[in-house]
Amino acid sequence: MKIDKSKLMKTAWEIARDGAKIFGGLVRSFFAESLKQAWGIAKDLTAALIKIGREWKKGNHHRIYFNDMTQYVNTDGMRSWQKRDLAGHSIYYEVNEKVWYRSPEIKDFFKEIESNILAKI
Repeated sequence: MKIDKSKLMKTAWEIARDGAKIFGGLVRSFFAESLKQAWGIAKDLTAALIKIGREWKKGNHHRIYFNDMTQYVNTDGMRSWQKRDLAGHSIYYEVNEKVWYRSPEIKDFFKEIESNILAKI
């Protein structure tokens, strides 16, 4: 599994900035620990996603699918046809590229879906 070092460093700096904001101090003083955390996230994300999603491999593709989006979205206040429409869509995580793919129809719900999937890890 190849880890994108650019994304790794961006994640580490983001974690370091959050740490400095919460605890005070210089961002760079949090960087060493945040790099360890980012590295752990990068290595463990795929394994954790496989536990809750459906894995698929073929050729150069390695994907983890998540079906029935209604289990990842708060459907209170939705009409029945909206729930049926949402249930018919799926998203997947492309492991080799470290990217989420979704259908355009669920773009309004994607951030909520992604955060709820990651919260289950």
